[in-house]
Amino acid sequence: SAQKDFVGALRANLSAVQHSASKAVKGLRAKLAKKEEEAADTKWSLESEVGKEQKYIKDLEANLSDTKEASEKARAKLKEQLSDEKGVAHELRANLSARARSAKEAVADLEASLEKQEQEASETKSSLEGRLGKE
Repeated sequence: SAQKDFVGALRANLSAVQHSASKAVKGLRAKLAKKEEEAADTKWSLESEVGKEQKYIKDLEANLSDTKEASEKARAKLKEQLSDEKGVAHELRANLSARARSAKEAVADLEASLEKQEQEASETKSSLEGRLGKE
C-alpha cells in the first residue's frame, strides 16, 4: 500500500513536471513567434522605407534628365540632394541588415533555449519513468 502510494505520488509528480515543461515550451514558442513576427514587421517596414527612398531617387534622376533648361546651379543642388538620398537609402539598408541579424540571433537564442527546455523535460520524464519502472 505504501509502495502504491509512492508510485502514485511519483506519477503525479511526473505529470506535474510534464505539464510544467509543456507550459514552458508553449511560452517559449509564443515568444519565438512574437520575435519572428516583430522581425518580419521590422524588415517589411525598413524595406518599404528603402523602396520609397529608391523611388524618390529614381524620380530625381528622371527629373534631372528631363530638365535640360535648368541652370548649372539648380543641377548642382539636385545632384547634392540625390547624393544625400542615396546616403539615407544606404543607411536604411545597413540598418535593415543589422536588425535582420539581430532578429536571427534572437530567434536562434530562443530556439536553443527551447531545445534545452525540451531536453531537460525529456530527461526528467525519462528519470521519473526509470524510477517508476524500478518500483
